[in-house]
Amino acid sequence: MVPKYNNGSLRITDVEKTVLRFVWLNPGKSRVEIANALNLSKSMLSKAVQTFEQMQLVIEERTVLSEKARGQPPIRLFLNKNAFCSVGLYVSQQDSLAILADLSGAVIETRIIQHKNNDQNMLDCILDVVSDLIERAPAPVIGIGQAVP
Repeated sequence: MVPKYNNGSLRITDVEKTVLRFVWLNPGKSRVEIANALNLSKSMLSKAVQTFEQMQLVIEERTVLSEKARGQPPIRLFLNKNAFCSVGLYVSQQDSLAILADLSGAVIETRIIQHKNNDQNMLDCILDVVSDLIERAPAPVIGIGQAVP
């Protein structure tokens, strides 16, 4: 299924954004741990996870219980780092830097953009590189932001 992505943003609720950010910052937490940490009902969390699964944003892994443990093993949530990409930019007068990263923030590709002090030349160079990175991205680019060298 194609992720629900339109006009540069994900179409998710505020609760889903909160859950997604928590999973990003705390990979491998169980549904119970996430619901408790965010003070969400199990049904609200299940609805959010179902949305993420449809969008292919998360991966669930069932933990294997030890021999003495009882009950259902917890299901741990991780981001699907391959669902989306982003482009980060660092711009200075001498040169600039463009970075393509996956959803987890891991750098896929880095480009140094050398330009003259001509403002239009600088902008053209940056736009060309950003366009090329977007075309070469292995997943849809969800946004462009600032990169810190």
